[in-house]
Amino acid sequence: MSWRKATAFLSSNDEIGSSKNRSEGFGLIIYIDGAHAIHRDMKGHAGVMVTEGGGAIYASATKNELNTTSSTETEIVCVGEKLPKHIWYRNFRMEQGDTNNPDILFHDNESAILMEKNGRLSVGKGSKHIDIRYFFITDRVEKNQIKVEHCPTEEMIADFFTKPLQGTLFRKFRDLILGVNVKDFERYRLEYINDLKEFGLADNIT
Repeated sequence: MSWRKATAFLSSNDEIGSSKNRSEGFGLIIYIDGAHAIHRDMKGHAGVMVTEGGGAIYASATKNELNTTSSTETEIVCVGEKLPKHIWYRNFRMEQGDTNNPDILFHDNESAILMEKNGRLSVGKGSKHIDIRYFFITDRVEKNQIKVEHCPTEEMIADFFTKPLQGTLFRKFRDLILGVNVKDFERYRLEYINDLKEFGLADNIT
């Protein structure tokens, strides 16, 4: 199934969370967040959520591969470790006929944004030690493949994968990741039951 056919299918099925709803003139939306030194060995944790404006196309939460000395460095390392998969996914989309519009990377750390946009030009004495491989995003920015933007912490969906959220914020991000509205849960349930009955899998379900 081609990229266009797959996204058309998702768009026409409301009961499926991941739906096509892009920002005008842009590609996908990427949320990446890092939690600094939260593991027993003081390594950080990275969370990513990629969407077209509906639910998550893919999302993950993983421990960082190396120790970092600041929250800014943690954010940069998280991007360095998470972005390669997205670049592969972007190249796959291009081969399937998708547009070449830049994808948007949202961050909530302004120091990390500055360094990612300018590379070594924005590196101070406290961050000269960061491996150059974590600045390959700067090349993607210059090629207009990625556009880095600031995202307020209260809107950073990737926090769902790096922090123990509770209450309203937990439910808000959960629904955004799943691409659902809690008000529509009953409709989703009935549609699911109807689909099961159609294939003879829900004879005893009401």
